[in-house]
Amino acid sequence: MGNDRYKEIQLYEGDEPFIFVSYKHDDPAYDDEIYRILSELSGQGYRIWFDRALHLGDVWEEELSDHLARCHVLLAMISNSYFDSMYSRVELKSALEMEKTIFPLWWEELRQDINRKYSLTVRALKETQFVPGSEWRQLYDREAFAVCRADRSGGPESREEAPGPGADGSIRVRVPMKDSGPLEPEVALHTEEPDQKKRFGGLTYSKEAAERIMGENVDRVRELRADLTDLLARDGVDARPAYRTAKTVVTVVEEQVGYYPFWNYEANQAIHLFKRENDVFLRQLRDAGEKNKPLSDGLRRSLEIFAGRFDEVVRSMEKCLGAS
Repeated sequence: MGNDRYKEIQLYEGDEPFIFVSYKHDDPAYDDEIYRILSELSGQGYRIWFDRALHLGDVWEEELSDHLARCHVLLAMISNSYFDSMYSRVELKSALEMEKTIFPLWWEELRQDINRKYSLTVRALKETQFVPGSEWRQLYDREAFAVCRADRSGGPESREEAPGPGADGSIRVRVPMKDSGPLEPEVALHTEEPDQKKRFGGLTYSKEAAERIMGENVDRVRELRADLTDLLARDGVDARPAYRTAKTVVTVVEEQVGYYPFWNYEANQAIHLFKRENDVFLRQLRDAGEKNKPLSDGLRRSLEIFAGRFDEVVRSMEKCLGAS
């Protein structure tokens, strides 16, 4: 079954307003529901487009970018599997970057690791009047959704006039999604004025809330710096635990990109530089760990350099928190 049945659904190609549907292919829990929704939308005359079976690469990126740029709204089928999928995350992040109107269709509570890793994106989505998956037909009442129907008479049944702009539960958020290098100073939104509030994705944070978020992240990187210090203090360390620790460090630093409004220029620059410089080292460390080898002298020196770069990230984050 799988994605084959989706071939029966007509995809819109044209210049009229249409809905870009972002979903996890073969979602283990909600594929049947998603298929039924898309079938009904298509049958009711809604212009929809979704990625049936494209793959990452130049062709996929060109096709995706073209339809995202032209779509009127994005309908995101939010679930744990959705965030586990690189394809779905790329679609959502691209739509956020393009400041598209987004309707999150929520299927389940997200796992803690997802809430933590994609916290700002999840928080921005949850601040909207998102629609529970079981009540998805509420979308027929949304004006931004209705304009994507060939026949503007409404959903399957006659309904009252939809709310106007700003009252339909859609969102517009701006999120940095391209790792194009260090951010410009004005992008960081860090300020030393005590009454200044930080904004992200249409959300406003008080100074106290911003400091709490920054403090939590500083505590995490401090713990990882201590783990690295402890690792380097030992003799005869195996590559496998070293890789696990280094991989966790990289993951946590990558998460900080999503927290860019809370860090100043110096911290954001350190974060971006660190992200770009460790791919080769991690692959070498992983390969050695898969062979159950101890750290070679060369890998140990590389780990020390890695720890030094990470220390620069930690210190820049600590400095930014201290100045907040």
